[in-house]
Amino acid sequence: MLNTLVIKLKLLVDTFFNKSHATAYGYLSYITAYLKVYYPKEFMCALINSKKDQKDVAPYVEECKRLKIKILPPDLRKGNLEWQAEEEGIRVGLTYIRNVGSQVDTIHYKDYQDIVEHNNKKITEGLIKAGAMDFLNIPRGKMLMQLVSMQDFLKRKNTCKQKVDENSLALENAKLKNDAKEIRKYERQLASWKEKLEKCTLEETTDWQEVSNCQLENEVLKFTFSEVPRVKDATIKQIKLHKDKKGKEMAFVVFSTNYREYNCTIFAKQWKAWRDNFSIGAKCKIACSNSQNPILDDFVLM
Repeated sequence: MLNTLVIKLKLLVDTFFNKSHATAYGYLSYITAYLKVYYPKEFMCALINSKKDQKDVAPYVEECKRLKIKILPPDLRKGNLEWQAEEEGIRVGLTYIRNVGSQVDTIHYKDYQDIVEHNNKKITEGLIKAGAMDFLNIPRGKMLMQLVSMQDFLKRKNTCKQKVDENSLALENAKLKNDAKEIRKYERQLASWKEKLEKCTLEETTDWQEVSNCQLENEVLKFTFSEVPRVKDATIKQIKLHKDKKGKEMAFVVFSTNYREYNCTIFAKQWKAWRDNFSIGAKCKIACSNSQNPILDDFVLM
């Protein structure tokens, strides 16, 4: 009798438990679908902000492209630490940029020097590479090349300012004590540090090279806003053989480039002509589309 009652109770609990779950999941699915249809930018923005790793964000970036939602480049002037839905699309959050993190200072900046003064080298480099400082209208290559010299200049300038303040205070104290010897001492030191401060200037960087914005963006964002060149230097990372419907050998090859990895399909006719040149680690030039699963159009062994 007891066993029968326990079995009936278990069946009852299981029945209502499953129904309650089904109702909850059904309601959640309805709300999710509604938000995605009527508030796609806000919905996708919330999803992206729920992810911590860049590799987890990539599929949602692709989904935004499919939904015709524009991904806007990071901009330090906006100051949005997380991804942000705007009228034109979704703007990349500053903390998403590799090496930037939440310690980035989002105050209103006057110029490049101001940004370098308030952020460390890694953060500034990340901001430059991601394009978050493009509003300054300074080439990224020039900003990267000038970063170390700018930091050295600011360090010297701040040291001189500190010494000027210290000797100014010491001179005032000496005057209050009417100590002639101390007055002369701090007057000399103050004049010396003021002279050093005046001579503390930043030399303009002239020896810099243009850089690939596309490559820099891929380094810190794992995707790019710039145009990827059609022909790319590559290294063969993986080769997987396959038989097509006619039983002919074809291949799926992973090429590693400075922009990203390309998983290319090589059909039987091309594979027959090229396969003797394919080996893991081989350097080559490839031409292919920029789609997620591109077809290899041309291949040259280096």
